Amino acid sequence: MCRMFSLYGDYRNDVDDLLNSLREVSRRDPLRSDEEGHPISHNDGWGYVDLNSKYVDYKRYKSPIFKTKLPEFREQGFLMVHARKAATGEPLGLLNSHPHHKSTPEYDLYLCHNGSYDKEKIAALLGESNIRSQTDSEFFLSYIASRNGSIEEKIRNAIDATVEKEFLKTTNNIMLLSVDKDTEKVNLYYYSDSRNPSEYTTLYYAETKKWKGVFSSSITLSKFFPKKLKIKKVPMRTLFELR
Repeated sequence: MCRMFSLYGDYRNDVDDLLNSLREVSRRDPLRSDEEGHPISHNDGWGYVDLNSKYVDYKRYKSPIFKTKLPEFREQGFLMVHARKAATGEPLGLLNSHPHHKSTPEYDLYLCHNGSYDKEKIAALLGESNIRSQTDSEFFLSYIASRNGSIEEKIRNAIDATVEKEFLKTTNNIMLLSVDKDTEKVNLYYYSDSRNPSEYTTLYYAETKKWKGVFSSSITLSKFFPKKLKIKKVPMRTLFELR
């Protein structure tokens, strides 16, 4: 499972500390250990989408975030960052790092996901036969894009399907950034659900006077994580918008 965060607002003074927080817990996660008791490493690539009124900067990396020179984010706007720990059997490599991207006639979509879905079931509904070359998260984004209605309606429909059609295998923590192609309106949604809830699967909401953000739990435990933030657990099974 992965670690990730999303930000909205003027986060320029804190973004380096937040990136270093993700970097530290991706190297040695304080909340998750392997069978021998050693902290796991989120070392299966990483990526981000940085969006503001001037540009969209979207990059994915094959190397872990803790082995990559961190970029500088010096504009206020929207930011999603994801460090991947691939689920067993899922494809690896550069093009399987998050965020995943999907373009429709109406929207540009970027998805970060922590957990796992039954991608065979999603692929069958989408009429896809080749399931080996795509991750479960990428199939889920395609399913969101295929739904009818507004972007919020599409997400809600897909979330409902994780239960009704039994897509969900472990955890459904998502962060989704959408851009309306006609109006250029940006929406950033987040949602948390898990079949086996724990502190590890929890998302946290934090804010300052200048920015708001949502974080995988491990990130908030880093020595680099900014102090004196208003922070609270994200309730499960409720779709929120970061704004």
